[in-house]
Amino acid sequence: MITKISEILDLTNLIRLSKKNKLYLNFLFISVLLLPFSLVAGPLITEILILIIVLSFIYSLTLRLKTKKFSLNSFEILIIGFYFLLIVSSLLSEHKLISLKSSLLSIRFIILVYAIIFLIKKLSYFLKYFLISSFLCFAITMFDGYIQFFFGRDIFFIPIQPWGVTGFFGEEKKLGSFLVRFFPIIIGCYLLISKEKIKKKIINIILIFIPLYGLCFLTSERMSLVYASSTLFFIMIYFSKFNKRVFLFFPLIFVIIPILIYIFDILDFKARVHDTYVQILRPNHVYGPVFFSEQHQFFAKTSIGLFKKEPIIGIGPNNFRRKCHLIDLEYEPPDLLEFQWIFGETSNCSTHPHNIFFQLLAETGSIGIIFYLFFIFLIFKELLKFIFVKKYHSINIFFLCPLIYYLNPLFPSGNFFNNWYMFMGIFGLPFCLYLTKINKSV
Repeated sequence: MITKISEILDLTNLIRLSKKNKLYLNFLFISVLLLPFSLVAGPLITEILILIIVLSFIYSLTLRLKTKKFSLNSFEILIIGFYFLLIVSSLLSEHKLISLKSSLLSIRFIILVYAIIFLIKKLSYFLKYFLISSFLCFAITMFDGYIQFFFGRDIFFIPIQPWGVTGFFGEEKKLGSFLVRFFPIIIGCYLLISKEKIKKKIINIILIFIPLYGLCFLTSERMSLVYASSTLFFIMIYFSKFNKRVFLFFPLIFVIIPILIYIFDILDFKARVHDTYVQILRPNHVYGPVFFSEQHQFFAKTSIGLFKKEPIIGIGPNNFRRKCHLIDLEYEPPDLLEFQWIFGETSNCSTHPHNIFFQLLAETGSIGIIFYLFFIFLIFKELLKFIFVKKYHSINIFFLCPLIYYLNPLFPSGNFFNNWYMFMGIFGLPFCLYLTKINKSV
């Protein structure tokens, strides 16, 4: 076992190759390998690593600027165009400096994407060690979640929360979100470099997915369950292009795990299912179903009101919290007290509208939504191609998953400009762009 691990790591060869690299390249390589762990450890460590990556990559650009030719595809042009739109929207907003902090500093994520692409091209062994680092972080984080569930405390003695398992994230409900967004990247890297037979790949991925799916139930994060199920669907479609019997096996995972957790009522799962049903469909309510919840619908209506005030360029990135009070009385629902006990107040204000579409509608206006819809169109086009074109089996879909979950307009979401949330959303993008540029399908 130890010999097998030693062969996989091949640290002697890695050290030998690293000695041949320039110092900035080794800094870049090590920093990117540590990024998955930083997402769990805390935002300060993530920001320090990103700073090292940005500075190292900019330095590498100065060395290659005269000889390197750059070409951008339509997706990259959209990203850059959207970035400049955010800056303009901030400059035209009432709270310029605060808004610019969110828009202007987003450039570091764009640089991060190209830094990782640079590493993939420059170092032939990067993908292998990135996969090892990512999987190690993923496995430890998932294992810690189960430790917390079974023993009441995780390996750092963080107690289990009343609302579910949170692992290393403490009081923040991020464990499921982190795992379901990171898992598709691991799948993509594994499929990209693995030379194993397709049957072996199926078995390995399923063996990892089953405990992940079970842990998503334990975290009480409903969106994590939705995205885990979506990832399973993409896995099923991908492997069914090689083996039709996959269609017979994969749906069992959808059915067996939820039934067992429901029957044994783990972490009051029955009550949570019932509460979700009542929250959304409101069977005995005179006003009928709502957009996910009364509070989410309230935020959505507030966003529409803010959009009407600044329909072209919006109120400025991350300014919802500073402008929502302007719509305070306009959309107060008659049954507000029904959800007052959840949020502790009767205000429609929050740090963000809890939905990406409505946040961009209010904060970037019509122009921002046009950019957003173009992104959605390109992603949807790739989805349709992946699902319906029989011989198209690009692994790009797995690297796109975090971005799909980040930009999803249909469900509640985090703040579009939150550093952690944005980073998780774009982390698969460099691998996707790299494969697009070399037109590689696996």
